[in-house]
Amino acid sequence: MHFKLNNVSSIQIFNLMRFTATIGIGIFLTKTSLSTQEIAIYEGLLFLGNLFCFFWIGGGQSALLSLFPKLEGGDQKSLIFQAFILFSLLGIIAAAALMSLGGLITKHLTSFETLPYIHWLALYIMLNVPAFLVHIYYLLLNQQKAIIGWGILSFGAQMLVVLVPVWLTGDLEWSFIGLAFLAFVKYLWTLAIVFYHGRFQVSVPLLVRYCTLALPLILNLLIGNSTEYIDGLIVTSHFEDMGTFAIFRYGARELPLVTLMVSGLVTALLPLVAGSEAAGLQALRQRTTQFAHWLF
Repeated sequence: MHFKLNNVSSIQIFNLMRFTATIGIGIFLTKTSLSTQEIAIYEGLLFLGNLFCFFWIGGGQSALLSLFPKLEGGDQKSLIFQAFILFSLLGIIAAAALMSLGGLITKHLTSFETLPYIHWLALYIMLNVPAFLVHIYYLLLNQQKAIIGWGILSFGAQMLVVLVPVWLTGDLEWSFIGLAFLAFVKYLWTLAIVFYHGRFQVSVPLLVRYCTLALPLILNLLIGNSTEYIDGLIVTSHFEDMGTFAIFRYGARELPLVTLMVSGLVTALLPLVAGSEAAGLQALRQRTTQFAHWLF
């Protein structure tokens, strides 16, 4: 079957690269000199960071995909900037909340005595959150090759900055310093996209419209996708050995090929459905049928 790179396939490949990087880092960390307890610290920090961000990042992305096709050219450029501003502000808030509440959550809801490097994690979150918009921007701009290139560069660099410092020094702190530096580079990349394709002007009505659309999506994700984080908190609070959390995180991971592919399909077709419901639903039916035949 002839392969064609389009919005759907590019997002599906991007999702696969992201998952591969996550699994790859976990596998290679077990081959380093780090103990299970040290790997648990790495997993615990990322878990804590995701706990503060996962719901509103997903809701903000979906709202952007839904609203962008309904706007005219000038307003579309303005929305690119409004989304960047919102994600930047929420990234700062999430980082501040992590610094303020991270210790309390660690003490009362987990078995970790302390989680070091949390200041590097907060800096990483603050700078990295806006970069979650990059592949969404490229999707809305119909730049499929850029999505693939961004995935290769960002996830490849993520594996390098986490693994190489551990191999060279055996010190996990340098990995988080590397993640913070990588987040800074990704922030500049995001800013460059906004500079070339956006309009640097705050539009309060458009920002309010965007936030109004995003809020129910954020609440839906908070309620529907919180199970993973509740499970993690239960495990960390009931098992005294820190290494148990690392074993749980690795053991609980599956190979969600179908989920990744369907998620990419929905993400890529959401702007089409939002722009023209009839055409979008027709495309969704066709792509879903093709995907089902390929998979089953």
